[in-house]
Amino acid sequence: ATIIRNVNSTVGSALNGFVLSALNYFSNIIAGGIIISLLCLRYAEVTLVIGVVLIVTTSLQNRFLKKKQIQLGKEKEELAMEQTKTVYQGLHALKETKVVGKESFFVNLFRTINGRTIDNEMKAMWYHRLPSHLTEITVIVSILFITVAVLTDTAGNTAMSVSSLGVLGGIAFRMAPIMNRIISSLQAINKNSFPMTSLFLEIERLEKQRSRQGLLGDVDTLAFTDGIELKDVSFKYPRGKEDSLRRVSLNIKQGEFVGIVGTSGAGKTTLVDLLLGLLEPREGSMLVDGVEITKANRRSWQKNIGYVPQSVYMGENSIAENIAFGVDAADIDHKLVEQVIDTVCLTDYVKELPDGTDFNVGEGGKNLSGGQKQRLGIARALYLKSNVLILDEATSALDVPTEHKISEAIGNIRGQQTIIVIAHRLSTVFEADKIIFMKDGTVIDTGSYAELFSKNQEFQDMARMARVTPEGEARTQ
Repeated sequence: ATIIRNVNSTVGSALNGFVLSALNYFSNIIAGGIIISLLCLRYAEVTLVIGVVLIVTTSLQNRFLKKKQIQLGKEKEELAMEQTKTVYQGLHALKETKVVGKESFFVNLFRTINGRTIDNEMKAMWYHRLPSHLTEITVIVSILFITVAVLTDTAGNTAMSVSSLGVLGGIAFRMAPIMNRIISSLQAINKNSFPMTSLFLEIERLEKQRSRQGLLGDVDTLAFTDGIELKDVSFKYPRGKEDSLRRVSLNIKQGEFVGIVGTSGAGKTTLVDLLLGLLEPREGSMLVDGVEITKANRRSWQKNIGYVPQSVYMGENSIAENIAFGVDAADIDHKLVEQVIDTVCLTDYVKELPDGTDFNVGEGGKNLSGGQKQRLGIARALYLKSNVLILDEATSALDVPTEHKISEAIGNIRGQQTIIVIAHRLSTVFEADKIIFMKDGTVIDTGSYAELFSKNQEFQDMARMARVTPEGEARTQ
């Protein structure tokens, strides 16, 4: 919700509310300075007094209102984030909301936040318009004071009095709106100082990331022909009390099919995130072909990786565009698209579609089944010609026949690429070359399915609960 707010509203508030207001402020200061300097040519002392009065009253108003405007601006940004979060939660949990009859909860929640937003806008508008009235009073009093001074100075000279008052009338006509615009610009600057600060912090963060990581297209692929090695790797999340991984050491050879299994909280996902280069070890090191992965070469290593999450993202585009993820439609290699579709066993399905690979999958891939989305996710990784394919519980939400098709797709590329699978179901990694069994952030044991079943009692208990024997036969208890 914070990111969506920053993209959709913070940039506009910072530019329109802060930058343009600052430009208006300085342009009106210049215009007001020119008009006052013309008045100084004839009535220097009186103009100096009036100028001091206007500056003092403006400063006092700004000092009084600045803190309140900044507070209201910060509150507005926070409310915008809450609105976005409420809408997002209500719409993305639509089925659950309707089934349990909680529509009124989200509607009332949004109504409450919307009411606070309206109150915020009303207060901001009141504080925004109040100074203009005070400024008008100050300008009128100042003009009356100058008029008295002019009439006193030109007493007995009717022509001079009339001409001087005409000039003063013109100056007053111009100065009142200028002063109002100056105050208004100050209030807008105050109100939008928080969005401007947020924008600068976001830009600074992005610049640091860009300078640290660079873009994938800017680096060469790190050589990977031998294997991946983890040496005594430990990792703790910033707010974690204990290490999520503790002194993990393992080897993955190039071309191996490796399964990672364990109970929830064992550290499987954390281990994969380290392999993906998304996390950095607190202790220990990760080496690829003997080269340690650091910030300097992390992007080069990531160019080797194709990643298939549990829920594959599908844009509202064609099958071809979703496979060639991040590639312009005009630059898609359709022969390669057809090739990877065949590899993941979707050729017959695509042929039956009216538009073939140009078929639009719909928002979030709603026109596809879960298994089809997962296989297209694998096809996407293959299209990118990844040397390492990592599947993060990619079959946990699928039925058995669909899981079998995913396993068949994996079998088609076995040996050609290094395949690393986090498995919720043991049947997914039954034929893996190596299984890494984890518990409480450590690697308990490694080996083939049959080896682990025979030598590790905890793995054997898990396998029996899953009703998968080393021979691959289901048993009933």
